Amino acid sequence: LGPEHPDVATSLNNLAGLYEAQGQYGQAEPLYRRSLTIMEKVLGPEHPSVATSLNNLADLFDRQGKLTMARPLYERSRRVYLALARVNPDFEEAPAELFKALYSRNWLRLYVKLLATIARDPKPGETVGSPVTDAFVVVEQARAGLAQGALAKSSARFAAGDLATADLARKMQELRRERQAVEKQLIEEYGKPTTRRNEERLKTLQQETQRMDRELAEAVNRLNKAFPKYAEVASPEPIDVASVRKMLRPEEAVISFFTLDDRLLVWVVRKDKEPIYRDIPIKK
Repeated sequence: LGPEHPDVATSLNNLAGLYEAQGQYGQAEPLYRRSLTIMEKVLGPEHPSVATSLNNLADLFDRQGKLTMARPLYERSRRVYLALARVNPDFEEAPAELFKALYSRNWLRLYVKLLATIARDPKPGETVGSPVTDAFVVVEQARAGLAQGALAKSSARFAAGDLATADLARKMQELRRERQAVEKQLIEEYGKPTTRRNEERLKTLQQETQRMDRELAEAVNRLNKAFPKYAEVASPEPIDVASVRKMLRPEEAVISFFTLDDRLLVWVVRKDKEPIYRDIPIKK
């Protein structure tokens, strides 16, 4: 298939996973990196496969205790998931890979666990955002899933009664189908032997996918403006601590619980005070 086909990236990823399982981290890392590079080049930076590659590399660093190297990869993957949800707000005809990426909370849970570990033992001089408040946001995103998808579909049916929003929804659906078709052609072209590969056609197809990505983003923005309630349930930005504080009255508080395998994380957020955070071991 040649050195830049997504199936080759998948094989590299699987071999890296084998090395990782054997504890041969030095051999796994370059294969994970090469797999990520191929996925980004061929499929674009906001593809579900790119998110998976980012998570695999982050997990490798996490296992080695390289938490500051894993953190930005998990964060970038989290942002990819949000972008996917916006472009596919009703999840109609979404490929199985997309459902797996959007509905699997496992990677987000690993990200929360990493942030909780960093918060337990903060290193002096770190300038990255607070792991406590960042973990609050990731937890809110991890709570979403099938229920959010069901709400989005219900809201989409309601929106279909309005001609303007129905037209926008149809436009988004057509663009998604077109992009899938172009992506298929792109993968087929990368699968040809190097001597038979049409570099000009590859360039054109990549430009087409980039154009469709821009048009999809614009269509999402127009739909959100035309029907704000749809945006609220279809692809909400997970709420952060600062936004929660603004919504509270002086006598109110929000208590957030999130369980990991070995610990319970708790936040108490109040209007005019710093949030209280506890990491409580689960012993039984």
